[in-house]
Amino acid sequence: MELQRIDIKYTRENSMTTKTDGLCHTKILPRLSLVQATEGSYTIQLGNQKPGSTGCGGFFIAPAGVQQTITHRTDPQTERMSGRWIFLDAVINKTYRPDFLYDFPVIVPKEQQEKLNVLFDSLFAAENIFDRYSDYYQILKILLGELATPKNSRIQASMQSALEHIQKHFSEEIRVEELAKSAHMSPSNLFAVFKKEFGISPITYVNQYRLSMAAEYLLERDASVTEIATMAGFHDALYFSKMFHKMYQVSPREYRKQNKI
Repeated sequence: MELQRIDIKYTRENSMTTKTDGLCHTKILPRLSLVQATEGSYTIQLGNQKPGSTGCGGFFIAPAGVQQTITHRTDPQTERMSGRWIFLDAVINKTYRPDFLYDFPVIVPKEQQEKLNVLFDSLFAAENIFDRYSDYYQILKILLGELATPKNSRIQASMQSALEHIQKHFSEEIRVEELAKSAHMSPSNLFAVFKKEFGISPITYVNQYRLSMAAEYLLERDASVTEIATMAGFHDALYFSKMFHKMYQVSPREYRKQNKI
């Protein structure tokens, strides 16, 4: 496909430091993420793929909508692990997200790591929107121009409508029958194909997607935890807090306190 236009719809950058070796998160994010270990390293597993390690200074790429299992490994000398990351949502030719068109290497090769490190340094130091967007487009140039390979999209096409249905209606009640209808499949066929493609059931995917949206809302909005739960599709605040803690190892309030810029 010829790239005629790329529109950036959403960006966010953040960083963290921990002294807990082996801290592990399993989650699904609604945005393409590019993550760098600046001290220590990450071990990353996408879906049922074989885990890989970034090494210190290395990057990994995680597409939107794919289950990630991320383990933080501290530096043996400093006994700390630090990382920084960006979330990026872009639309190609007014229609497609990069995740639907391309596959990306999970661990970024060394040549592109060096380029991305320079861009990350510039991005995280940027003082205005013009410099930020310039860096983001340069990052996209590397992702799409040097790292991406066209996706074998036969199964992906059958799932795209179901994923788009989740993205549009995650705050509402979603049933497997509705997802099956959006993908033009029977419920049993959808369940089998979805589980094969993503490694989890459709309902588990929906809940993890809702939690990832709740994590964004906690950082971007001043609403209460109960209001955030409702926005994300959880109508029981206690159940939401329990599920959130299970995914992120901290309460929603503590997550907001630790990560809000």
